[in-house]
Amino acid sequence: MSERNELFRKFLLKLSNQLGKVDVKRLKFLAGFGDRVAEQCEEALDVFEELRRSGKIASDNLTYLKEFLFDEEFGRRDLIDIVGSYLHICSYFVFFVSNKWAKRFPCGQLIGIIL
Repeated sequence: MSERNELFRKFLLKLSNQLGKVDVKRLKFLAGFGDRVAEQCEEALDVFEELRRSGKIASDNLTYLKEFLFDEEFGRRDLIDIVGSYLHICSYFVFFVSNKWAKRFPCGQLIGIIL
């Protein structure tokens, strides 16, 4: 697993730990999952994984996810700090990789420090 994917997975796990059962029900409703998929998604991480599998979210595309989290009906604007931390780390990741610093200061260290 690449460091970018590891970072994304940890981000989704941290986010899912902040969401309760009522939040998961709202997420499934807003995502428009069919009955079969909705039944399989018991926790927020399951919902995020289904969104990732369907191509609606990715490590470099959080638009769909941000629309859910900050939707007035969903009402979880308190999660903006977690999303902001992830985006901040990703900007460092791109900087280090693009400047070939990845071997000197791996992104994994940033993951542990910030998340």
